Formats: sequence, C-alpha cells, structure tokens
Amino acid sequence: MSRVPLLDFVLVGPFKTGTSWMDVYLRGHPGVSLPRDVKETFFLSQDAVFDRGLDSFEKLFDPADTGRLRGEVGPSYFHAPHAPARLHALAPDCRVVCSLREPAARLHSFFLHLRQRGEITASARFLDVLSERRFLLETARYGKHLVRWQERFGEERVSVLVYEDLLADRQRLIDRLCNAIGVATVDADESSARRVNESMMPTHPGVSRLGYSLARRLRGSGLHRVVNLAKRSGVRKLLASRYAERPSLTQAEREAVYDLLQDDLHLLAEKLERPLPWTAGLS
Repeated sequence: MSRVPLLDFVLVGPFKTGTSWMDVYLRGHPGVSLPRDVKETFFLSQDAVFDRGLDSFEKLFDPADTGRLRGEVGPSYFHAPHAPARLHALAPDCRVVCSLREPAARLHSFFLHLRQRGEITASARFLDVLSERRFLLETARYGKHLVRWQERFGEERVSVLVYEDLLADRQRLIDRLCNAIGVATVDADESSARRVNESMMPTHPGVSRLGYSLARRLRGSGLHRVVNLAKRSGVRKLLASRYAERPSLTQAEREAVYDLLQDDLHLLAEKLERPLPWTAGLS
C-alpha cells in the first residue's frame, strides 16, 4: 500500500441507525464525494477487501470530485475489531461519526432484516436469535465501541448522531451531520423524507437467501454495478413485500435487551455529551 487516500470522514454506523438515509443525503451534497455505485466498501472491516490495497479502494471514487470532502458510510465499521486502527493508519485526521439508535428497537429491526434475507425462519424468535448470533449484541455495545474510536482519534474528532433525531426533526439531524463532517448545510429535498432500507417480509425465504448471498459475492468481487442494475430492475420486489402488520417488539423483549446491555449503557451515559431517553432511566 504505497499511497494514502484522502478520507476526510467516515460514518461508522452501526446498522439500522439511519445510515442508508444519510448516504442518500450526502450523495446529493455538492461538497461531498462518496464511493461510486456502492454505499459501503467494507474496506476497513473485511480482510479480503482490505488486502486488495488502496489502489482498488481509490478507484471507487470519482477522480473528478476535486475539492470535495471524501468519505464513506460504513455501518460494519462501528464494531469491526481492526477498523479504527486501519483507518487511523491511513487517515489520522479523519472525522468519525457514530450514529446510535435505541438499542432494543435497532436490534429488532436488524432481526427483521435477517428474516427478509432468508437467513432466519419466520418462526425464529427475537431473543433466541440474539443468543445464537452473538455479533448482533456486540453491535449494540455502543459505549465500548465509542470508546475504541475515541481512543484512536480523540474525542474531538468523534461525533455522535442519534437516529431518533431523524424521526423528530430531520433538519436538526442534517445540521449536526454536516457540522460533524465539516461541510456547509444543504437542505434535503422532499424525496429524502421517505424511509430507506425498510425491512420487508420475504416472499420466498430460500430464494431470498440465495439472492442476497449472490449479491454479497458480486459486491465482494467488485461488481457493484451489476448488483445496482438488478435492484433497479425490480428484483427486490420479487424477493420481498411489505408487512400487512409489521412484527413489533414486546416490552419483555425490550427489558431483556436492556438487562444484557446494562453495563455498556452506563458506560455510554458517561461518555455522551447529551442525555438520551434510553440512558436517562438507568439505575
């Protein structure tokens, strides 16, 4: 790796915290350059992608985007073990943005996303899946991972955004996002009000599983445009449909998640500059 790409900012996620919406917004911002044809490159989180080197990574950006801040929206980076050190070695002055969401609701949303992809059955229970797939709970250890990023980049370069702000006041979130990455605020157009990447019900779970698996392999091979073409052709609508009644998170499930994350939520409450509704009641 002979050359260092200019990475001015990275939105590190985690998943299901409004990162897809923020990716759409930033792609319309005249002062920002993101990777072409793909939301997340997995460059910092997947060894096979990282080992291809910086030249492969830089080819994902438009060389004509001179004078713009270069960044990436990478939700897998938040909890990836090597991501902070890798990014710091390549771009020590990079600004890092962590986007957080009430943890039980976020995990439940990702649980529905796994169902959509056919990775779990329709009868699978939320808490059982959390127990079987330990990485899910790891992504919700906000305090632990926020500290990792702050220790590597310094607290002054690590900002925290909150998903609930997007729901309550979209413009306030935009202002905070632009301030965090260092660009002037540009108002979002009306199309940005729509929900992005909302979980749906798989029409044929086995077919969905194969479809998403193929998409991952194609992206892993750098064939992002092929996947995007398939999306535009309406394949996703064949794999999934909207829920007539979206499965909801029960109070018992929410309390179980908080019991599992209690120590980490205390750590988060100590590190944040602002109180959050889901940390204020910690005993």
